[in-house]
Amino acid sequence: MKNASKQSAWLTIPTLVLLAHPLQAQVWPPQPEWHLGVEVGSTQLDVSEEDFRIYQSDTSFGVRAGWSVTSNVDLVAGYLDMGRFDTVLFEDEVDEDGDTRRVVGGFRTSSATAWTAHAELNYELFGFLHPSVGLGVARWRLDIPDGQHSDTQDTAPILRLAVGFELGGNTRLDISAQRIGRLDARSGGLTLRFDF
Repeated sequence: MKNASKQSAWLTIPTLVLLAHPLQAQVWPPQPEWHLGVEVGSTQLDVSEEDFRIYQSDTSFGVRAGWSVTSNVDLVAGYLDMGRFDTVLFEDEVDEDGDTRRVVGGFRTSSATAWTAHAELNYELFGFLHPSVGLGVARWRLDIPDGQHSDTQDTAPILRLAVGFELGGNTRLDISAQRIGRLDARSGGLTLRFDF
């Protein structure tokens, strides 16, 4: 009887391990899966402050690196050069009555960049489609040469929506749209992604 219970215990342990393994394989990848992406697109900037105003779009470029925490969750970090933008500068002017008013004081070309980090929830549909939504933070910087706020920077939430298409092998093409809050930067573009 003792031998039977020992034998039963030895059979139960491997059975539990085998049953748990497929479950574990679905949640955790067998090894860390990394990906790199190169992005090109267009960014529209809409910033209105007391001393300057920007409302323009330009070509943007970016790079991304991500790690698959699970089969459906990625942690992604990136850098985005949003482009160059015509900027209207304002200054105070005192009229004949002694009243102060804001007037256009000049024009500059500004540059905007951002470091980003977000978690991305993704799915696979029909074996080749990969819709995803990402939420995180962006540390953006706006450089205005000779402006009163020549180096404006802040941290803001970022939202990213994308649909990826398998190109074969470990290569994927993502069509994406994202928005950085506070700066009100809206970007859309294509990302060529390589999985490792």
